[in-house]
Amino acid sequence: MTRSDGFVLAIRRACLPPQSTPRFTTRGYRLGDKKPHKKKTPKRSGSQFRYRNHVLSTLDPSRLSFEDHLDLSGRTVHRANFAAERASSNAALEESSRLVPGTKTRVRKPEAIITYVQYYGNARVHLPFPSSTQGFLYYHPGSPTSPLGGSLRFRITPDPSPKSFHLGSDLLFPSGSPWRILLPQIACRIMFAKLGPQLVRDRLVTDDLLSRCRDLFQNRGRIHPDTTVFGFDSTFLVEFNKVGISQTVVGSRLHKMQLEMFKTSTKSYPWIGSALARFEPSTLPQYAGRRVLHLRFVKIIEFALRTLDDDQQSEERFEHPEEGKLLTRCKRKYAPARPWAYDIDKSDSITPVALRDLWEKSRTA
Repeated sequence: MTRSDGFVLAIRRACLPPQSTPRFTTRGYRLGDKKPHKKKTPKRSGSQFRYRNHVLSTLDPSRLSFEDHLDLSGRTVHRANFAAERASSNAALEESSRLVPGTKTRVRKPEAIITYVQYYGNARVHLPFPSSTQGFLYYHPGSPTSPLGGSLRFRITPDPSPKSFHLGSDLLFPSGSPWRILLPQIACRIMFAKLGPQLVRDRLVTDDLLSRCRDLFQNRGRIHPDTTVFGFDSTFLVEFNKVGISQTVVGSRLHKMQLEMFKTSTKSYPWIGSALARFEPSTLPQYAGRRVLHLRFVKIIEFALRTLDDDQQSEERFEHPEEGKLLTRCKRKYAPARPWAYDIDKSDSITPVALRDLWEKSRTA
């Protein structure tokens, strides 16, 4: 490189912008110290942490406050907490966390786990609460003849004010029946163990009523609201394209009941659809002095569609199911339709015994 070339190179270097010098910081550590590291905080998004510490004051619809308003939209699980339960002595909490005698297993603490649907059909699923599930948890009492038929429900309201309670409507299951947790479920399932004491504190139920639930249902595997009948005022789901109904009847004891009512003599189903229905003692003059029941459709869930024409129904025919009407049928093709009627004294099989228990309970109010 000539002298002139070196001079040009020096000029070019002088014209370049100055390079930034990296800054280094030093920290002193003693021998044996571990290098501290910053803890990563998990992102809290969506509904995962909503209402984590939400505390309810009551389940009595007449004593609700703004603080009792809940938004369960899109949630799969909600754990309910109660102010009175939190204010109780720590002795109860210590008692619930002790070891089971002779084992290393701790006693499971009482909970109040609120879910939308755990079982739907024959599959076990966990469906999230529908959108706009905003309102109040409250206790709906059973009738005087069926006090065990009370349940926890969710009232969807237009705003967070307790005054809007009467303007709202109850949350529904996918089947169309009211979403509810039955009192026997509250009394017998550990996942609802906090609810029972709160209902007693609210003076909505008694300890004796909870004990009666345990006596009847403690060894019962599955308790489903749509298949449990407490009295003639209980509604249950019926599907027109199935043989009939299969229910658990709650009387002086538990009964398993099956009734075939929608299948014709040719083993065909004239209608498809579903409805909420209930049993009703007959007041027709031809059944005077007899214990006869009818089936009334309280609410049509899925509109009934015809699958067979009248000339395809052989000798037996079912009339179109209508909301508020009785189930009607005729045994001869061109005979007038009559309400379906079931005489509960005609035999001593399982089903009549269950319905007789309901009949006698309804007359002891």
